[in-house]
Amino acid sequence: MTPSPRIALCYRCEDRDADDLFCRVAPSGLLSLHGWLRSSGVDSRLFNFSGRPWAAAGRALAAFAPAVVGVSHFTYNHAASARLYGEARRACPDALIVAGGAQATFLDAELLARVPELDLVVRGEGEAALLEVVRRKAAGRAGWPEVAGLSWREGNGCRRSP
Repeated sequence: MTPSPRIALCYRCEDRDADDLFCRVAPSGLLSLHGWLRSSGVDSRLFNFSGRPWAAAGRALAAFAPAVVGVSHFTYNHAASARLYGEARRACPDALIVAGGAQATFLDAELLARVPELDLVVRGEGEAALLEVVRRKAAGRAGWPEVAGLSWREGNGCRRSP
């Protein structure tokens, strides 16, 4: 059996919202993904970087050394998420950087075109798709077209699986 790679599930609110409980708390969908992955035998860890210095986020990710970094991306934390992709890429240059959440679902092509650090977008409910991404990363396989609910860069555009 192939060992499961580590996955870091990350969230960060905008700095201006760091004192707002409703903005700084990790989204429930991220908690659900974490539980699903853990129950499926994946070494998953949650990181809520809200209100923390950016350098601390990079250090925490580098210390954990995940093979996959997932970022919860919504309209209200768009700029922080976009910056978090870059921090994740610098801290974990070989990791697969994945976006999820409402903003990522509906603006997948735009994000992939504008954020070079981003590798994949999980659209919609992400439990099954993200688990398959992690399993494929562990096995050294990348074939994304067979995984439902993904978007990725291909050539000069965005390709979507059903």
